[in-house]
Amino acid sequence: MFISGSWLAWKHVGGVSEFATTTYGRFLLVKLLLVLALVSAGAYNQFLLTPRIARSHAAGEIGKGFILTLRHFPAVVAAEAALGVCVLFTVPFLTGSVRAQAGDGAAPTVDGTILALGLVLVASLGATFYAAHRASLLLIRRAEVSGGCGYLRPKT
Repeated sequence: MFISGSWLAWKHVGGVSEFATTTYGRFLLVKLLLVLALVSAGAYNQFLLTPRIARSHAAGEIGKGFILTLRHFPAVVAAEAALGVCVLFTVPFLTGSVRAQAGDGAAPTVDGTILALGLVLVASLGATFYAAHRASLLLIRRAEVSGGCGYLRPKT
């Protein structure tokens, strides 16, 4: 999604100022902000909520983990679903091209430099996914080993 979105933005948008000066650019900017919010909600689930649940389970506080799971997780998922619907709502408004609306002419042709940039994007995206997965596993393991933290610590 990131790679195809970057490709389409590069192909249809001639410059950063055109995000504010054209209808297509404004809708694309709204869509990008919505997708950023979606990714942020997913990061919250992956890096904050899941380790909290793991800490509470490791501390033997299954009830607190259950409460976190039933109260916070569904709210974040509902927000993600609403954001996803909003993203889909913006898609029909993305017709034409910023370049055409701004009078910039046709998109540049694809050459070896653009293809190399695409490969760099694919590689960096893969590395980012792998790093996020490893970081999430590390946070969960750390939470299980520590037996909880903050308000989730077992009372002694």
